[in-house]
Amino acid sequence: MTWGIKPPPGASASWCCRATYQPKAVLDVQWYRQTHFGREREVNELAAWVLEKGLEKIRKKVFELNIKADEDREEVFEIEEHTILVNPKKSYGYLYIGVWRTP
Repeated sequence: MTWGIKPPPGASASWCCRATYQPKAVLDVQWYRQTHFGREREVNELAAWVLEKGLEKIRKKVFELNIKADEDREEVFEIEEHTILVNPKKSYGYLYIGVWRTP
C-alpha cells in the first residue's frame, strides 16, 4: 500500500506518509504508515534526513500554513534542498506528506 503522496516522475527517491494531524496541535507519523520509493542508498539518506531533522521542520511549516483538516488543500514548499508536498485531502484527522530531493 502507498501512504502519503506519490512523487513526481523523475524523483530518484521519495519518502511518503499519512500522519495523524490536528491543525496547530498534532503532526505524528507512525512507522507503519510510511512508504519509500527509489534506490536503496538514496532512500536511506532521505529517510534519515526526514526522521532526524526534516520532520520537525515540516511540522513547524505546516502549523504556520494553518492547513485545516477538512480542506483538500495542496501546499508545496522547500526545506534544505528537499521538496515537500502536503495535503489533508479532507480527511478530518490525517495529513498526507511526500518528500523528495529538489532537482
